[in-house]
Amino acid sequence: MPLVGLALGGGGARGLVHLGVIKVLEEEGIPIDLICGTSMGAIIGAIYAQRGNISETIQVVKDYLASERHKDLELPLISEEEQEDSTPLSRLARTLAKRVYAISLGAKRSFFKSHVLEEAINFLIKEGRIEDTQIPFAAVATDLNSGKTLIFSKGDIRQGVKRSSLVPGFLPPEKEKDLLITDGGVTQLIPVESTQKLGAEMVIAVSANPSKLPPLKDPAMMDIIERCQLIMGLEVSRLQAEKADVLINPPLPYVPWSNFSECDRFIRAGIDSAKEQLPQIKKVLKLKRSWFFRLVSRFN
Repeated sequence: MPLVGLALGGGGARGLVHLGVIKVLEEEGIPIDLICGTSMGAIIGAIYAQRGNISETIQVVKDYLASERHKDLELPLISEEEQEDSTPLSRLARTLAKRVYAISLGAKRSFFKSHVLEEAINFLIKEGRIEDTQIPFAAVATDLNSGKTLIFSKGDIRQGVKRSSLVPGFLPPEKEKDLLITDGGVTQLIPVESTQKLGAEMVIAVSANPSKLPPLKDPAMMDIIERCQLIMGLEVSRLQAEKADVLINPPLPYVPWSNFSECDRFIRAGIDSAKEQLPQIKKVLKLKRSWFFRLVSRFN
């Protein structure tokens, strides 16, 4: 049987589509032999890899989003007016964007301290090692010093996922010897190549990228910088996606990476897109199985 790998991309809140995609694959009996994730894809992938059950995985995510830890996230930094709208993370992101002009960017490594992410990961992911998950798993990160992609397939699972999810500018990079580690989305927003390097013979890639960008109206400096980074990320994603056997890319609107208020909507989008791609997934899987068995038979 060919090894089927699932490459889960980053995208913040939009990455909740991964839950819907995995739900369909599990229900349809599509094998998931390996999971490789970037940023939010690493978080969702790790939860599922530990449990091997999508219902439990979805419940853990929803429990966190409903928890006081999430609701109170950095609330003291948010003005009273901003507390009336959206989720804590999205309110905080807007607050920071407004205040960024008063910050000396050269002296700041990030807006948040890493404990913000660590608290979320400790709630969502059980303590343990990557190599002990029910489904083989790896998290993708980036070394800022060399510009190379890092693949964490061994070691502390919480640490590996955290390093994959250190959103540049918002969370500080982590040092280890000569490495300066940050979010995997810098080099592989959709980790298709890494999934292949780990041995996958068929790669199902899931993109959480928005299908359409809203027009910028009278953009401020940070709006322009953010849009440029997003466009560059989309181009890198496109190059990675072309290497996948099957791409699942739900038609998502653009929403800030921190807006987790529409969890069910994103899960539904993942379900719908995965169902649309089921015929293609089964077709490629059948072809790969045929090819695999023909190859193996030559050596028997």
